[in-house]
Amino acid sequence: MPSRNAAEWVAKPDLKLGEWVDSRIYSEQEIFEEELSRIWKKAWIPILHESELPEPYDFRTAIIAREPVIVVRGPARTGAWPSTVGRPAASSRRKRRATPNIWFVCSMAGSST
Repeated sequence: MPSRNAAEWVAKPDLKLGEWVDSRIYSEQEIFEEELSRIWKKAWIPILHESELPEPYDFRTAIIAREPVIVVRGPARTGAWPSTVGRPAASSRRKRRATPNIWFVCSMAGSST
């Protein structure tokens, strides 16, 4: 591709309707909320790779589309569940280790997840 001059950089491209993305998608709250509910809350979103939780009862928390999630490696399989606490501590994204038969307890509210 040949280099462009200043006039070519500032020239408006010859685009037809539907060939461009309206810049409001980056700034309007209503569009963001609609994308959350219609796309991100319905899509499978990778949180981590299974190798990031090497030991049984290792776990990690995350927030996906404003919903706190906890992923736990059990003795036989790894699973992910919504976190019912919803506190900032539940969404720290830090890796922690739990032990068998121990509930995950929110240190801020004292409620179990």
